[in-house]
Amino acid sequence: MLAQFVSMNTSIEPFITISEPEVLIALDIERIVRLAFPMLADIKVLALDDLLATDIHVDLAICDVGERVDVCRAALDQLSSRGTAIIVITTLDETLLSNWPWPVIQKPFLDEVLLAQIGLAFANGR
Repeated sequence: MLAQFVSMNTSIEPFITISEPEVLIALDIERIVRLAFPMLADIKVLALDDLLATDIHVDLAICDVGERVDVCRAALDQLSSRGTAIIVITTLDETLLSNWPWPVIQKPFLDEVLLAQIGLAFANGR
């Protein structure tokens, strides 16, 4: 799906960010995405606060939600209002995030689960 999005929009190169406090997990997510979508040149690992502080347009943000759920929710609402698609990854109990408007993936997750959500995000016009 992402490959179709990129080929149909040749002037658009999706920009994906990963906000994950655990460096090794962030690098693993980046590896998963780069292996599946080698046409992507722009994947950055940024803290959520740093991401919000920039005016760069982000097509997709893959964000870990830690124990500060309310703070993360407000930040993700801000990103979403800018037109950014969101995928939430977490170790928290799913019921805490059940009313969130974005897909929530429980850690640990299979590569295929993350890749399916990325494909859906871009299929939905991101």
